Amino acid sequence: MDGILRVKVKDKPVRTFAEAEPMPPLGHSDALADSAELFRETFERANIGMAHVSLDGSFLRANRSLCRLLGRDQAELACIRFQDITHPDDLDTDMHLLREVLAGIRETYTMEKRYIRPDGTIIWADLSVSLLRNAQGHPVNFISVVNDIHARKQAQELVQLVLSEANHRVKNLLSVVSAIVTSSARGADSAQELEAAISGRIRAMAASHDLLTGKSENGGQLTQLVRRQLEIFTDLAVARIKIEGPDIQLTPAAIHAFGMVLHELSTNACKYGALSNETGNVLISWRIDPSAQTLHFDWHESGGPPVHTPQRQGFGARALQRMLSGSLGGSSSYLLAEPGAKFEAVVPVEGVVTLCPDQAEYP
Repeated sequence: MDGILRVKVKDKPVRTFAEAEPMPPLGHSDALADSAELFRETFERANIGMAHVSLDGSFLRANRSLCRLLGRDQAELACIRFQDITHPDDLDTDMHLLREVLAGIRETYTMEKRYIRPDGTIIWADLSVSLLRNAQGHPVNFISVVNDIHARKQAQELVQLVLSEANHRVKNLLSVVSAIVTSSARGADSAQELEAAISGRIRAMAASHDLLTGKSENGGQLTQLVRRQLEIFTDLAVARIKIEGPDIQLTPAAIHAFGMVLHELSTNACKYGALSNETGNVLISWRIDPSAQTLHFDWHESGGPPVHTPQRQGFGARALQRMLSGSLGGSSSYLLAEPGAKFEAVVPVEGVVTLCPDQAEYP
């Protein structure tokens, strides 16, 4: 053989390919050097956190991806153990699985855990751990692979929150419908009047729901939103509700957030508070602080049944405190105490209140 491969294709000229010469074997030292360099580059450039951890939990080495994930550089990690930055609620499980690997009960383990960054924030990660042993089978160090799953966990928590809120709102809706029927029956002299009253209020509730689900593309006035939310409960109760505040235009996002708050407050007032009897009153007020550029919103009840402070905070109370601050920023508080329920919120004007075309300042 002359080292040339000849290929003849019909009606085409002969093509030749030189046979590949085998690569010369690397010297032992060169092979080791190349292997070490390949490992180092793979370790450092991996788009996933990797670390060698001593048997007591100290970080021996960590790659750049892990440093970014944990918010610490190599020097900082070299001075701490993984136990120091593991969330307390996850540490026992982590240590139990680690001891099982050391004892030979299992070869590896994987778990979702939380790490604590230097600024105190929590980051979720998927941790996989295996053990490196020497030729005699003695443990040398752990190999940890850490994958950032924080975005996924946040999405899961959001889905759970939405499901919980949907369940809560369905229960509220049933309570509202029950209140509508009861209130309408008090003032109806015939079945026809009862049907008309119930139908009208349910239509009003549906119109208000359009605002809550964001179908109002251009936003709307806060006064209109308050009245629309309240009119779905009872005409008689509206006479005992005082509304004070300037005619300000809210953005669609603010309409949605304030609509949910008003729905929750109105439902609670109708079920347990000032709107559940014939003597209670509600004062709803808002104002803008020009110097701080904030919108102050208050809901104060009085004259209702005796207020009973719950032993633990329910979903509705927790939801109230995050509906505005969570989506619009600022702060809010919900207090159940005599003379009645009190909700107060302060949110930034920016992104909440829209400018009027003919005015240079907020209403």
